Parts: sequence; C-alpha cells; structure tokens
Amino acid sequence: LGVAFKRDIDDGRNSLSYKLRKLLLAEGAEVSMHDPFMESDSLEDAVTGADAIFLAMNHSAFRDISPEWLAQRAAPGAILSDIWNLTGHGVIARPLSERTSANSGPKPPPGAGPADQRTDSAPQAPSEQASSGLKKQEIDLTVVVPVYNEAEVIVPTLEALRSRIRVPFQVLVVHDMDEDTTVPVVKRLQSDWPELKLMRNRFGRGALKAIQTGLVHCGTPFAAVVMADLSDDVGQINVMHCLMRDGFDLVCGTRYSRGGSQTGGPWLKGLMSRVAGISLHYLSGIPTCDATNSFKMYRTEVVKQFEIESDGGFEIGMELAIKSYLAGHKVTEVATTWQDRSAGESRFQLRKWIPKYLHWYFHALKGHWMKGLPRTSVGPSDSQTVET
Repeated sequence: LGVAFKRDIDDGRNSLSYKLRKLLLAEGAEVSMHDPFMESDSLEDAVTGADAIFLAMNHSAFRDISPEWLAQRAAPGAILSDIWNLTGHGVIARPLSERTSANSGPKPPPGAGPADQRTDSAPQAPSEQASSGLKKQEIDLTVVVPVYNEAEVIVPTLEALRSRIRVPFQVLVVHDMDEDTTVPVVKRLQSDWPELKLMRNRFGRGALKAIQTGLVHCGTPFAAVVMADLSDDVGQINVMHCLMRDGFDLVCGTRYSRGGSQTGGPWLKGLMSRVAGISLHYLSGIPTCDATNSFKMYRTEVVKQFEIESDGGFEIGMELAIKSYLAGHKVTEVATTWQDRSAGESRFQLRKWIPKYLHWYFHALKGHWMKGLPRTSVGPSDSQTVET
C-alpha cells in the first residue's frame, strides 16, 4: 500500500515500492498495489486474499485503515508490515490476527493523528479517499496468441493467462481464416471477458504474419507473444511487464540462462536452439541466451520502427531481438520454462526454417563485428537474467 515516493503526492519516481514489486515478482509472488493518489488497484482488490500487506508510504488516508478491517479481507495468517507505525502498534511486522493493544509497546511518534491513538475495540473501515482509490490502471499490455485450429488447447491457455497475469491486460487471438476451429471457442468466451479479442491475420497467412499482425495492431504500448499450446511460462509475463515499465524495450524469455529450462520437444531442435542462442550471446553481445525463443514482450512503438523481413515461420522473434539490439534499444531477458505441447500438432518445420534462422544469426554477427554496435544503456545489473 503506497506507490508514491513521498507522502500525499502523486509522483512515483524513485519509489522503492516498484523495486520491492520487482523482487517479489522474481520470487514468483503475485503483487497488487494501491495508492490513493496514483492509478492502481483499488484498496479492496489489493488487500483481499493477501498473504502479506506492506504499508510502504505514510499517506494521510492510510491512517484510517484499521488492522481489523484488513484482517477481515486478507488471507488467514496474513502478515502486516507497518514501518510508519500508522496502526499505532510500534511493531514493524506482525500477524494481522494478533490483537496487540495500541498502548502496548512504543508510543506513537509526537504529533501523530488521532488514528494512531485509537484502540482496537472495533474494526474501522477506511476513509472514502483510501478505499476508493483512482480508476483501475489502464490496460497497457496485449497478449498476442497466434492460432491455427487450436480448439483443443485454447481454453486452458486462456484460463492460464487470466489466472496468472496480475496486471491489466487484453488478449488478441489472431487467426488466418474464419473457418479456424479456434474462432467459435473464443467467441463463446468473449461474452464474459470483454478484454478477449479476435483479429484476422492482416498480412497474409501463417504464424509469422499472425505475430506481426498482433504486434502492429494491438493498440497498446506493450505486447507479449504467447503460443496457444501453453508451452510458455505465462506467469513470467508479470516480471516482463515490470521490466518494460522500468524502461526496457524488449524482454526475452530464456530457457538457457540460469533458472530457465526446457522439457520435451525434438532433441535436435532443442540442441540447435541452445547452441545458437548461447553462442550468439557470447559472439555478438546480445543480452539474451535465447534469441530464437518466441516468448518475448515488445515495446510496440519500437517494433513499428522496423521493416519485418522474415518470411518463414517463427524467426520474426529472432529478427526483432537482433534489430532492437543493433539499433541500441534496451534488451534484457527473464528466465522461463518451456514445455512441449500436450495436445494438437506442432507446425515447426525444422529443415525448412533453419536457413532463415541462420540468416539472422549471421546478420547479428555482421552488425556487431563489421559495422560496429551502438551501445545500449543496459548496465551490468540490468542485463542479468531475472530468475524464479
């Protein structure tokens, strides 16, 4: 609770709350944030079901929040961390269920308001300002899902997106033809999910053109590409989004850095992908060990700066990663797990697409060694993999 850098202002620059959120997301936690002066979750939504509540800023509105009111909404056994002593207990962290008298322990600091001196005799609802917050955070993220007859797997994939992504987002399912078996399934789900959208491929046919359609026409600042077979670890989208909000232009999911893994799939394809990704990282300096992975989050205004030259399958992700890096944009990676699809049929054509991946591999080397590479502003700590 509390996102702003100082009390009762709407400026979040240099706020430690964002750094704490990043650390928690990297550990696999689900994080909600509320601030009455900034666009954020409502107070009710932020605390409901929470295992831990951290009072990160001493906003005046937070003095009207009683621990009992929080305890009624948080998960059983939830912890309250109150470094500002807004609840008047003089304890930095304690279970919400613990009934500590406000008069026990250290007294409130001089000049504390009446809310600091109250007793715990009855739960108190927060003030209107604290409970209402501002409007829900606007959607700035689209999850692009290219499909081709994915009726068997699309429902669990969409359910995973809806349950594991904690930031406001919309889903754009891109299909080649209206006869695609995925289309009627998605249409049935749209009645109770307004953020679920369908779009026909606007650049032709195939996965590559579907991804391009989604990235160009999604209408949001950020876009993540996810396969319909749920092979990607969609929970990492929360970490990716946090890094994009911190100023990165491209966040790559990596199977081949510390914390990443790959399960299943053709062994030759996996071996070639690993060798290509790791060697390209060391030979060109691109700050990812998995440039071939399609699971990436893009800043869409950067994508629109490039002419898409790929014409095969999924090498568009590699093309955009290399072009972004060579152009000096901020690129990083997040450790992720990949699992081979459990239903449906993969349309990855290894023999046909190898030359297209090799084209971009050597393009990266040429750009780095022969033409010189504009350096990015990525520092040593920024380019490290976020591990979960």
